[in-house]
Amino acid sequence: MSEDHRVAAVILAAGASRRYGSPKQLVVVDGRTLLEHAIDTAMEVGLAPVVAVVPVWLSRPARLDDDRLLWIRGEASSLFDRVMERGLKALTLVLQAGGFGIVVFDLADAPAQALNRIPFTTWLRIQRTIEGSETVCLLLAPHAMTRSAGGLTLTCEGRPEWEGDAGRSRRLAGLEMGVRVVSPRRQVEGDVACSARL
Repeated sequence: MSEDHRVAAVILAAGASRRYGSPKQLVVVDGRTLLEHAIDTAMEVGLAPVVAVVPVWLSRPARLDDDRLLWIRGEASSLFDRVMERGLKALTLVLQAGGFGIVVFDLADAPAQALNRIPFTTWLRIQRTIEGSETVCLLLAPHAMTRSAGGLTLTCEGRPEWEGDAGRSRRLAGLEMGVRVVSPRRQVEGDVACSARL
């Protein structure tokens, strides 16, 4: 990936996994934890820096000693708000570093009440950080959270395709997705349909 179009990744992995019952980021699949899989995938496709926001008790594995990885530890007894705060600080650092074509911040699984508590000034600060640059800051969230600095909002709907029996033996085989472009400032509106098979 060229230096002019670097793409960063922020991985939020400091959740308590209360519904799962144990630390989800430490679940081992094919000899690596889910967190290691996410970090390795981000690095394999050339994302840099990769910012991992993790619980305070989780030390950085020796095999992940890479200058492209920023390891940020949160509070041990933190609520989701503190994890979100750390993630937003990491996002701000990445955006201020500059030189990235796109920075994606994934909040799709965040509880709505935690998202609603984020002050509106946070989005103004992020907007001001990227104004005048060629960087796209893409926020993935379950509902519209803020107006875009470029005046563009995408509404996505997806339908997963599964293989295998019910329960833990199922795996994602594909995804059909519909995207609606909503732009209050520009004359760009329409639907885009796409599908992907894994």
